[in-house]
Amino acid sequence: MGRKTWESFPARIRPMPGRDNIVVTRNAAYDAPGALVVGSVEQALAAADPAKQLWCIGGGEIYAQMIGLADRLEVTEVDIDAPGDAFAPPIGDDWRQASVDPESGWHESPEGLRYRYVSYLR
Repeated sequence: MGRKTWESFPARIRPMPGRDNIVVTRNAAYDAPGALVVGSVEQALAAADPAKQLWCIGGGEIYAQMIGLADRLEVTEVDIDAPGDAFAPPIGDDWRQASVDPESGWHESPEGLRYRYVSYLR
């Protein structure tokens, strides 16, 4: 994950439990207690345990660097039109939609925001 994604999680769940946490940042002095801090996606890949499944959880710049290496995407679609400053790269034609969440419809948050989960494979 990128530094901003790390910082977006409440301190009480950092590091994310039950998994290795690797934070990618250009700031060599950055401290992320409980996580390994590296300077690039390449360093993150080299540091990752090859016996474990590797997940990229953001942000947009990290997604853009990793999507070419991925064989599976787990996407949460949110039914809202909102401005933003970080975007995931487009899902290209080399991906096929493998499934929509089993309930196949939209879920609704307590605040009324609709969302669903979609899997893609390549």
